[in-house]
Amino acid sequence: MKAHYLGHVVFYVKNLQQSLAFYRDLLGFKE
Repeated sequence: MKAHYLGHVVFYVKNLQQSLAFYRDLLGFKE
């Protein structure tokens, strides 16, 4: 159960990072 939960957290974080990068490129944001 714990490993399954951890997998979801890692998946969510990766998705979040990809989404942020996508919006940053789309809107022209620079860090």
